[in-house]
Amino acid sequence: MSVVRAGREIDFGWFFMGAKRRENYDDWWRCEVRFDPVLDEAFGITHTKQQIQPQEFLLDILATDIESLGKALNSRVRQAHLQAKLVGQTVEVEQRAAGADPLLLPLPKPSAKQFEMLDDLAKRHPSVSDLPGPEVGQSYRIVSDEVRDTSFFTYAMKEGAFVLVLNKDHPFYRKVYLPLVENETTANKDLRASIELLILAAARAEAATSKESHREILGQARKAWSDNLATFLNG
Repeated sequence: MSVVRAGREIDFGWFFMGAKRRENYDDWWRCEVRFDPVLDEAFGITHTKQQIQPQEFLLDILATDIESLGKALNSRVRQAHLQAKLVGQTVEVEQRAAGADPLLLPLPKPSAKQFEMLDDLAKRHPSVSDLPGPEVGQSYRIVSDEVRDTSFFTYAMKEGAFVLVLNKDHPFYRKVYLPLVENETTANKDLRASIELLILAAARAEAATSKESHREILGQARKAWSDNLATFLNG
């Protein structure tokens, strides 16, 4: 954090963060506090005007808000790093699925809703926007994102591309899947890949159903299954 008085940096450090401890992820964001000379006493400006020693009442005023901002920024950086890590970790599974796709029933033509969902995902996930067209065969992507309902997973697709979306707010993601991603031992990598293929197979089977009414029923069953799973994990 940079502390600036009348356009000039006075000090730089870990200020007004309350109980938040500093983590490596905090090196990726910056914050600046600007104040006028009339607040010199509150900020405890030293005679060299190169350091601050803020008074307690100022800490009480600023710490709550700035601590919350610090936690929010830390979370954004953490999620960005996790998503970048996931992109690299899921490539092997995506390629395996693409290689086996010719052995499966072809997917029906995507609905307008599927196109809209995929476009929305592409705004947050560059790997989705880079998906090739049908001329290179069926391709797959696995991303983690927020899901509109409580399902553990959902999917989006366009011609030649299928995206599995894992719900990062679901208990299974937080308690089972995420630890496998963060601690990438050989055993964890193999288990994570198996889970991804399992969920990808379920999502693709739902998407391959020819009738829209049948897909709606399967979607309801997916949500019920996800809710049951969350209840078991939280119980």
